[in-house]
Amino acid sequence: MTAEFFVVIMRLVLASSLAMLVVIGLRHSVRRVFGAGISYALWLLVPFSMLAAFVPRPAALPMAIVERGQPMFDALVGGSALTATRLEASQSLLLAWAVGTLLSFALTVLMQWRLLQRLGPLKKRDDGCWQSRDDAFGPMLIGILQPRIIVPASFDQNYAAQERELIIAHERVHRRRGDAQINALVVFLRCLQWFNPLAHLAARMFRKDQELACDAAVIRQFPNARRSYAAAMLKTQLVDSGLPIGCFWQSSHPIKERIAMFKKPLPSRMKRAIGSSVLCAIVLATSCLVWTAQASEVNVTYGKTNPPSFPDNLGDAFVEGAVYLKVQVAADGAPIQVELDHTTPASLTRAQIELLSESAIASVKSWTFNPSMRDGVSMSSWIIVPIAYSKDPDSNSTQVEDTSDNLMQHHEI
Repeated sequence: MTAEFFVVIMRLVLASSLAMLVVIGLRHSVRRVFGAGISYALWLLVPFSMLAAFVPRPAALPMAIVERGQPMFDALVGGSALTATRLEASQSLLLAWAVGTLLSFALTVLMQWRLLQRLGPLKKRDDGCWQSRDDAFGPMLIGILQPRIIVPASFDQNYAAQERELIIAHERVHRRRGDAQINALVVFLRCLQWFNPLAHLAARMFRKDQELACDAAVIRQFPNARRSYAAAMLKTQLVDSGLPIGCFWQSSHPIKERIAMFKKPLPSRMKRAIGSSVLCAIVLATSCLVWTAQASEVNVTYGKTNPPSFPDNLGDAFVEGAVYLKVQVAADGAPIQVELDHTTPASLTRAQIELLSESAIASVKSWTFNPSMRDGVSMSSWIIVPIAYSKDPDSNSTQVEDTSDNLMQHHEI
């Protein structure tokens, strides 16, 4: 289980890192051509790529065929010492990751709690916002389940009427788009990847693109208020709330870049539609790349095996039959669970099925396997093992063999 979880974390990191590199490389060009809204939506590439990394690939090719007349399976040379070393390494790395993740979460919660304490009791305003007792914080949108717009104590004195309207409109756009919840998810993923510098860089760029997209939405709503909007920004751009979870108006964002955007015309509806199509193409292409670039896997192969004994009392009418066993192979290659999946042909009686399955299960429980591997780490998996029983037509004896037309199948847990 430890090795499997370690592989899941590594796949998540690799897929998201690839997506972040693509977004970082394209965001400026996309914003220049199609606008800030499309550039912000480009970050959808990260979660889609992470999901693509866990979409199952088509079933692997069959791995083993047991030919008629030969011993059941040849023992293969295993890599038990190497596997043990890799397992120990993955356990140590997983422990370090868990400790760092817990510390990151703890620091985030502490920062958020300190900010909430400094806000003090909030007073409900007539405009639907909440006013803090401190001038050092706000305007901001805070909260996950029910985000609230917080304004500073001197909000009415420091900002003109139109500036207040624009600031509140800005935070309402954040709330309508669910940006507070999205930012909480970004913080969560950032804590999971505390060791990945690319994740921290991407998180900062994401927040910048989020604010630029929100600015563009407000400008589209108030096309003649660009000067007032810029003045409102300049009044608060030197204040930094240090808010880890939420949306805030203050200085962590590039004030020059935001004001410079006011001088440019907003993209037309046609250009935004084209940008949406380009965005879909980029997301689809990168997700497919992540899916096809999944780490190669080595499926279960046979280790030490021995053929089952041929059951007595099958009856003179019995000629041949096959038993398919569902086997759970542990990360160390031992069969954890062996159970009957199905038998062929359908003409077998219940008594014959019981005799054949008991013989096959008893034998397979003593086998060993070479476990499936992913990224060099052993994985637990399920396989279907076919075993054929048939009478030797040239003699009065019977023999046990594997069917040449049925192949072992692999199913990852």
